Amino acid sequence: MYSSSITQLNQRGFQLQRKGDFDGAKQAYVAALVQSPTDTALYNNVAKVCYLKGDPEAIVFSMRALHLAVNQAADQQRRSRQTLSHEKLLRTAPELLGALAHAAIDLNPRLAKSPAHQTYIARYHRSLQGHSWLRLWKNVGAVEQQAIERRYQQAGLHFALDNLCWSQLHSQNTRALYVKVTQFNFDSLRQFRFV
Repeated sequence: MYSSSITQLNQRGFQLQRKGDFDGAKQAYVAALVQSPTDTALYNNVAKVCYLKGDPEAIVFSMRALHLAVNQAADQQRRSRQTLSHEKLLRTAPELLGALAHAAIDLNPRLAKSPAHQTYIARYHRSLQGHSWLRLWKNVGAVEQQAIERRYQQAGLHFALDNLCWSQLHSQNTRALYVKVTQFNFDSLRQFRFV
């Protein structure tokens, strides 16, 4: 449960994000993170505004969010005495895997993108700004759009398998674990195919 100040900062960030003030939105979300440094949703919100700005730091914040989500899943696994593979732990957060892959692929100038892929990226970008999802995707069938997002999630899975700090999964200090984009291995993304 959020305190009222965290809720206000999160709402302010969302309002600024919808207005296109991504720097202001990032400041509001980061201020909320100061008060709640292990909040997966807040890290994901910062990742979204970084993505919207075209800032590759979105990858760092996406990894922080994913690490915390996997940390929680691993904690639940330990309490229930189950053993889940790294892949199964990651699959507990498909939306975060997709967001991570969008940041790592869409913002990577080294990965060639077809005109159709660029159009898809532009629609995804507008959807993060709060535009109507249904209107944005009306010319792309729901089945096709879901298939594309599953490919993004699969790419995010492989990227996370390669880059998550598995030996530090017990730690919630993600700011110390995921610091800069250059620490990540992008090799698994070379196999991503839009269509």
